[in-house]
Parts: sequence; C-alpha cells; structure tokens
Amino acid sequence: MFLDDTIAAIATPPGTGGIGIVRISGPRALTILERTFRKRGGMTSHRLYPGTFVDPEGGEVIDHVLAVVMYAPHSYTGEDVVEIHGHGGTLVMSKILSIVLAAGARHAEPGEFTRRAFLNGRIDLTQAEAIADIIHARSEGGLRLAQRQLGGELGRRLRGFQDRLLTLLARTEAMIDFPEEDDVGEESAGIRRELSPLLAGMKRLLATFREGRILREGLSVAIVGRPNVGKSSLLNRLLRADRAIVTHVPGTTRDTLEDHAMLGGVPLRLIDTAGLRSTDDLVEAAGIERTRETIEAASLLLWVLDAADPQPEAEAAIARQIEGKKVIPILNKIDRLPAERARQIPASLRGLPLSEPIFTSMTRGVGLEELTARIVAVAFGGEVAPAEGVMISRERHRDALRRSIAHLEQAYEAFEAQRSPEFAALDLSEALHALGEITGATTTEDLLDRIFSTFCIGK
Repeated sequence: MFLDDTIAAIATPPGTGGIGIVRISGPRALTILERTFRKRGGMTSHRLYPGTFVDPEGGEVIDHVLAVVMYAPHSYTGEDVVEIHGHGGTLVMSKILSIVLAAGARHAEPGEFTRRAFLNGRIDLTQAEAIADIIHARSEGGLRLAQRQLGGELGRRLRGFQDRLLTLLARTEAMIDFPEEDDVGEESAGIRRELSPLLAGMKRLLATFREGRILREGLSVAIVGRPNVGKSSLLNRLLRADRAIVTHVPGTTRDTLEDHAMLGGVPLRLIDTAGLRSTDDLVEAAGIERTRETIEAASLLLWVLDAADPQPEAEAAIARQIEGKKVIPILNKIDRLPAERARQIPASLRGLPLSEPIFTSMTRGVGLEELTARIVAVAFGGEVAPAEGVMISRERHRDALRRSIAHLEQAYEAFEAQRSPEFAALDLSEALHALGEITGATTTEDLLDRIFSTFCIGK
C-alpha cells in the first residue's frame, strides 16, 4: 500500500439510491477533477458546486452532479480529497468511477481512506475503529459509546497513561545511568507509589470491557431446550416477528437461527437452536451438534422447559450439557396448568438447577416483562449501561491493556524487591508498547491490515 498515489471508490452502498458518491483522495485528486468536472469559475474548499461530469476522452456528459473539494490537510484523509455526488444508479456510478480510475486513480482497498487518515495523523487507531462502530451500531448505547470514542475520549485516557509511564520510565533509566546517587532507594519507593494509582486507573478501564462489548456487539443469547418446548415461539416473541417456523412437530428447528433484537435497552444477538435429544436423523443430529457449539460460545442461555409436560431425565441431561454457563431457566406453557400450579416448579423437576425460574406462556405473552428484567440484570447488573465515561469494547483493547497491566505489576514487584532497575525499566517499556498498540503509537502493518480489512470499500 502506498501513500503517494491517488485512490478512488464509490462511498455509498451498492444498488439504486437517491444519490451516489465517488470519493477520491491523493495528489492527483484535483487534476482528475479538473479533467472530468465542468462548471463556471473556481472552487472553494468544503463547498458543493453544481456541474456536469464528463468523459475527458470524448467529452460525453455522464451525469449532472455536485462536486466538493477539500484541500489538504483539512480533509478526512489529510490529503486533497474530492467527492462527486451523482444520481445513485449502479450504472452511472460505475461509469463515473471507471473514468476516474482511467484518469489516474487506483481503486481503494477496504478501509483505505480511514487508514490514510490514521497514517497522516488525522485520527488515532481507536478513533478509526470508532468510525466502523458508528456504521455498525445496533443500539443507542453502542452509538453513544462509538461517538465518544471518535471524539478522542479513549485515546486521551490512554495517552494520559502513556505520559505518566514515560515519566516513570525516564526516572527509572536515570537510576540506571546514575547508580552512584545516594537517593536511589528513595527514588525507587517514589516510583512505586506513583505506579499504584496508575495501575488502579488502568484496571478500572479494563473492568469496563464486558459492558462495552455488549453495547458494541450485543449480548450473545442462545435459546436451548428439548424439542417442542417453545424455543422458536420465544424467539418470535422477543423479535416481535414470525422469524422462526412454529409447529407441534418435535424437531422442526434443525439448525441455528440467528437475529438481533433490542430488549430493555440491551442489544441482543438471539440464537434459536435445534432441540436437544437423541436422534437417528442425520440432519437433525447435525443441528444438535451445532447447538452444542452455540452453547459453548453464548454469553447467556435461556433454558426453556415444558411446565405442562416435565421430562426429568431429558432435562437432567440438558442440565449437564449447560453446566457452568450463565442460565435463565424458563418454565413455559403454564397456560396449560391449573392456576394454583402455574407458578410452581413441577415436583419431578425440583432436583434440577432451576433457581428463580421465569414462568411463561408464549401463546399468551405471559412472563416476557419479567424475562426482560432478568436479561437486563444479567447484562448490566439491573440497569442499562449509560455508555457514559471511558470504556473499552474490543478484545484487541482488552488484551493489550491486560499485557500492559501485567508488565506494570512486574515492574512494581521489581522495585519492591529492590532488584536492579534494569528489570523494572524493561517491564515499563513493554507496558508502554502495549498501550501504544491500542492507540496506534506502536503498530505493525499486519495489525493495520487486520483492522482496516473489516471496513467498507470507500470508507
């Protein structure tokens, strides 16, 4: 990938729309605009101008467009940027892009405009990731979190940690360079005292990961249970749509079915699974194996049981398969029971781990409010996370922060044990490097490739 060439791509979603935008960035962007855009007079930066887009080879008018130029360094990428806003047809956008490429641009790779913004110092790596998070946000909380990260909140917090670490590293290296100083022991104790609040602040940030990840990705919730207990009906109720086929025939669901929903302010990734039972049907057996994989990966299980037709042996087998997972037990079909038994655990199931079950009737919509409250409690301790304050939401951030904290703890122990300051200096340097991986202060091409390959072409 080169920064000295000019890139172009369609920046709007594929297909037919009201408008379509071709974005151009790089040293030849203005030259390409001059060759292809016809209007009267000059152009001021960051203003839209009406005109015609033409093929410079024959002068054919391709579209009546609006064009805007954004001069470097005051543009998204930090380079000269041109945007051509035309009618949003697939053919006309393709023709405009083809002419731009023929005039000297190269087709942009996924995320290359944002990658250039990072490499040119317009944004740090956390802000680049926030742009993708804004595009893919599934909840108000997730959107607010991404907006705050794009505003630089997370980057500023991390740079604050880095600045304090740099100071402590410099003081430690001074101890190495001037070992004859009488106050080395006192300086070592002073650095240790300053490491304590720094470590505490970093651990507080690390502790936000679970909530931040839920806001960004949604809580992964698998609906599990025997065949024909109401799992698909529960999915449809939570989605408020007939997403899954519901019949009285056991084994109707033979594969996992996934969709997204918002419940009590919590974004959910809901997965309906094949009923767990022994079967000779190869297709159903494959679906059951996929159910087991889903159980392993899910953050929360909704274990649905039939209160009107309890089968303790089958349920005990399921209980063993979901042991160790976070589970909300749901006793369904209470509408088929006498009123006095509708809110009681059937006697034959009382030996199972059914602590505080939710009693429901999917046919009547009973128990859904209580279930919603329980899911919110599991996700955020009873309250929807407000997405205020600095949070981390990506595994990459969590892993780097963990490594940084581990190195700082080793440095603290080295000072405490009065070992040679070289040991502490090495750990302080590694901790600083790990923090730099999050912001992009220290990074590799492979890491950038992984991050920006997930972006859209044109972003």
